[in-house]
Amino acid sequence: RPGEGMEEAARRCRLEAWQRLADEQAVVALGHHADDALEEMLLRLGRGSNASGLTGLRPSRTIAGVRLVRPLLCLRRNQVEAFLREEGVEGWCQDPSNQDTSLRRNAVRHQWLPVIRETLAGDGGLFQSLAALRQDADCLEQMAQSLVAKADRPAELALIPPALLPRVMRYWLQQRTGKDVILRHEAVARLQAELGRPVSAPRQIPLGDNLVLVLDRSGLRVRDQSAGLRPRVWVWQESPCLELEEAGAAITAELVDSVDPACKDPDVAYLAVDKMPAAITVRSRAAGDRLVPFGQHTARKLKDLFVQARIPQEQRQTVPVLEADGLIFWVPGVRRAEFGRVETGTEGEMVKLTYSRIESPGQTRARMPRASK
Repeated sequence: RPGEGMEEAARRCRLEAWQRLADEQAVVALGHHADDALEEMLLRLGRGSNASGLTGLRPSRTIAGVRLVRPLLCLRRNQVEAFLREEGVEGWCQDPSNQDTSLRRNAVRHQWLPVIRETLAGDGGLFQSLAALRQDADCLEQMAQSLVAKADRPAELALIPPALLPRVMRYWLQQRTGKDVILRHEAVARLQAELGRPVSAPRQIPLGDNLVLVLDRSGLRVRDQSAGLRPRVWVWQESPCLELEEAGAAITAELVDSVDPACKDPDVAYLAVDKMPAAITVRSRAAGDRLVPFGQHTARKLKDLFVQARIPQEQRQTVPVLEADGLIFWVPGVRRAEFGRVETGTEGEMVKLTYSRIESPGQTRARMPRASK
């Protein structure tokens, strides 16, 4: 997936497979040993991980509903290999890539650790630190689990100590998505900043993997944007406000008599009323979508227009695409089409469409509004 490394993708795919194969009573046993845990600690130290990240390889833990155990974690690699040889097992599998020091984990194993052991006269102190960090992480995670309910109340969430906030959010996200979502440092810092500010309008914090945190006056929620918008047929004259709950937004239709010459808002579009069909299709983008931009004569790929408008990849599936008789005529925040063209100075009745964020559902207007001259 975009921004995802090979090892990260492999971990995600393995966890998804275990979720499919393992029921609630099942236990997944993994073959990690003590040297793996030490290498993982050094790798994550370089990534800026906290104690939970540094000790990601634990004897037992549950991730996204899957119980994982590592019964060999108390043994060194050479102990495992010695046991196999004693039992007459010599042909175990060796991944050829394990010798490739261009991969970070292998560089830690073959280049970093030998120097560290020589400099420090062994690695006993590192293993002692690893054990202490596991105790710290276990304590902090137990505290975080007891505070998960506070994530539903932003005012209380803002008072949680910084050491607990990412852990509380990890458990809260697991409950709501069924996924093991670890907030990156940037997302945690953004959440802390937003919690310290008055909420006047909805705020969105991308988490990756098509997940977005939404903070507004009603609280905190998570939205999965992978599925995009549910296709809708909008009879705009009967229901002039169309709510898009998945996007936390709405589109309103209003009859006006002239174009506002000062309006440069890409979330506002004026269209000739006689060109507007009674029913409009509103959906997510699809492969191959094209649009003839306003003032041009050649269709362009919608994908290219999203890039030009700098719409983040994880947000594109919830940006509405408006179609009239199979022709895309507007993508809010991205581009207007030639369809239904009206220009500044045009007189006579026309339709003004406005795309805006909403804080709570159920605000549909009862009748078609008409602006005064």
